[in-house]
Amino acid sequence: MKRYAKDSGYKLLASGDGYFFFNDNYNMYVEVLSFDKILNDSKERNRVLFEKLNLL
Repeated sequence: MKRYAKDSGYKLLASGDGYFFFNDNYNMYVEVLSFDKILNDSKERNRVLFEKLNLL
């Protein structure tokens, strides 16, 4: 996937753990992320809520 993303003009995210691309023809933004990145971001974003609900 990394090779495909680089060869297709995708740029590395600032965090270094994914790629992004903006397609002007379709006015579309695309990100390529690993499942682990999505899961970790979700946990961090919702951490305070889970703590308030005593789920952590």
